[in-house]
Amino acid sequence: MKLLWTEEVYRIHEVLPSEYVPTVESAINFYSKESRPLIARAIQRAITQGEPFNLELQIVTATGKVLWVQAIGEAVINKQPRPGERSVVSKIFGTFQDIHERKLALEAQKHLAEIVEKSLNEIYVFDAYTLKFKHANHGALKNLQYTLAEIKTLTPVDIKPDYTEESFRQAIAPLLQHQCELLLFESNHRRADGSLYPVEVRLQLVDVDGIPRNKVFLAVISDITNRKKAEFDLMAEKERLNVTLQSIGDGVITSDLQGKVEIINRVAQKLTGWTQEEAYGKPLSEVFYIINEITRHRCQNPVEQVLQSGEVIELSNHTCLISRDGRELVMEDSGAPIRDKQNNIIGVVLVFRDNTEKQKLKQSEEKTAKLEALGILAGGIAHDFNNLLGGIFGHIEMARESIPQENKAIEFIDKAMTTFNRAKALTEQLLTFAKGGEPVKKILPIAPLLQASTHFAMSGSNVLAVFDIAANLWPLRFDENQIGQVIDNIVINAIQAMPLGGKLTIAAQNVTLKEVHYVQISFADTGSGIPSHILSRIFDPFFTTKSKGSGLGLATVYSIVKKHNGEITVESHLEKGTTFYVLLPAIATFNQPQRQEQEEQPMSTTPDSRSDNDNDKEAKNTIPHGCILVMEDEIFLREIIEYMLTSIGYRVQFALNGEEALKLIKEAEEKNNPFVAAIMDLTIPGAMGGKDAILKLRERGSQLKVFVSSGYSDDPVMANPEKYGFNDKISKPFRKAELEALLKKI
Repeated sequence: MKLLWTEEVYRIHEVLPSEYVPTVESAINFYSKESRPLIARAIQRAITQGEPFNLELQIVTATGKVLWVQAIGEAVINKQPRPGERSVVSKIFGTFQDIHERKLALEAQKHLAEIVEKSLNEIYVFDAYTLKFKHANHGALKNLQYTLAEIKTLTPVDIKPDYTEESFRQAIAPLLQHQCELLLFESNHRRADGSLYPVEVRLQLVDVDGIPRNKVFLAVISDITNRKKAEFDLMAEKERLNVTLQSIGDGVITSDLQGKVEIINRVAQKLTGWTQEEAYGKPLSEVFYIINEITRHRCQNPVEQVLQSGEVIELSNHTCLISRDGRELVMEDSGAPIRDKQNNIIGVVLVFRDNTEKQKLKQSEEKTAKLEALGILAGGIAHDFNNLLGGIFGHIEMARESIPQENKAIEFIDKAMTTFNRAKALTEQLLTFAKGGEPVKKILPIAPLLQASTHFAMSGSNVLAVFDIAANLWPLRFDENQIGQVIDNIVINAIQAMPLGGKLTIAAQNVTLKEVHYVQISFADTGSGIPSHILSRIFDPFFTTKSKGSGLGLATVYSIVKKHNGEITVESHLEKGTTFYVLLPAIATFNQPQRQEQEEQPMSTTPDSRSDNDNDKEAKNTIPHGCILVMEDEIFLREIIEYMLTSIGYRVQFALNGEEALKLIKEAEEKNNPFVAAIMDLTIPGAMGGKDAILKLRERGSQLKVFVSSGYSDDPVMANPEKYGFNDKISKPFRKAELEALLKKI
């Protein structure tokens, strides 16, 4: 059978008519291996049976291209066969068409359709004008629980409860008006059973064939239920983290690798003075500004230290945070790297706490321990010094009385005696600062003493005193002399800080701290201020910046306040002034001052419990004569005391210790020649002193008037002699006039 090709068929096969004469056999060979049997069989059936064919097959052109072609053939029968004869095919007419591009497009479309159908996303096509759904993929139908027929009766508004038709048309208007190519938004879908689930919508307008009325919307929907749950869980986790951070008692700041602040918790905000909004993105070194408390030099950025080492670091001692408002807070802190799951450092966390109060407490404890240690030393020195003063001035006084009045030496002796009170006051102050002195407390109002002591201390100065004292101040239980000394020392310091004059404001008010009632007294001057590097040392004993200062003034103040269970603090700014705050425990429920004060008086164990006023009324103008027992172990003091007593008119008998004194008293009473009085030294080294001797004496029922004597003026017995069984006291060193006044109470 002869085969004829048109020019188009030659072109498709990429051969030239001049170079190739087609035959059925050679033409079949152009078909691919898979297509060759199909075309051969179709041609054979067309020839033998007259069957037409229409096949889409692949050929391989002369240049090796693989093309899809459509081969159509129809047999031409030359005559009608007789009954029983086969039809005779004289020729076959056919068409041969290159359908390669169309075939690829259809296959791509089919492949895309399969992808769309199998997509886990919901994919919808709906009319741009009627909004009716034209198509929905398997994922959409499965999730919505509708059939395709059912979905084609609906619009997006029917499955989106968040929208009305009007609001939905407004939402898609930017696409219709070509203001954008894609809309991305979140909404909720409603299933056929009424349940809702969150979705993310990607919506675009598709022009199918250029005909405006044929435009459709293509919507690709993602079910974001899991994402929303993850977001909710993450938000809840962040909230828990935030609550935890805000609940931590320490300050916490986190930063990124560049040292920029990310999170700052409530405590850190309070300490630094920065809020979360203000601090976010700021350099940590700006928010957490730290210096060395001693050198005042800026400390290294903790973020840099952590990033350099990759380990947890603790900041050095004496680290001081300068808050945004200028406060200085002593810090105790550490920094640590923040790592991800791959152990990479992604930031730094800083944890710190205000150690200011803890350091103040530690310093206070150290100061107290120092004072206690010095107190033991100073107490012993003061006692011995008092005894020496007694010997020195006693002999001077003896010399004064032994020479004629007209002797020129009298002048020098009198000058020497004028230093007696100053020397005695110095030892008193030494004892007071060292041990605070045992205060003799009474319940009194503080305001009168505050005003009187201030006016007295400021007499003759060019400083103006301004009082701001609350009218309803609670009464205090205090030693009037000691608190007066506190006021004197603080006021004198303020005057010295204002040599050119100034103002001193003295304020007092009731305060309650941790359910404990106090009266707070403040002394605010406008003087030169105290340098910060010495502020912590001003209460140290013997520390002074004055050329003629002893360094005992504020140490004494500190000791007295502590003995009253109070607190004293100070604030100072150079060239602005200094403020001292004294906090003393108050009696907020005090109603009956006189009765309370009587209850404060110690109960005497002496049989004769008459008051001093009664004794004074019965005191005689002439001193009774008789023998006085003196218990004193210092020989040089015994000599002085004997001279004083005999010059007054008494006879004297001495005892070295308590045992001997008790024995002599008993013997004198048995002989019916008792002592008129006794003076007992409070302590006798290595033997019974006056404190134990008086107990034994009173146990025997003796009513002998006994006076206690000691160089330890701060001892509790010296503060309240009647409480321990004595009739009165006399502090060493004493002069003859003091002794004579005491003996008038016999």
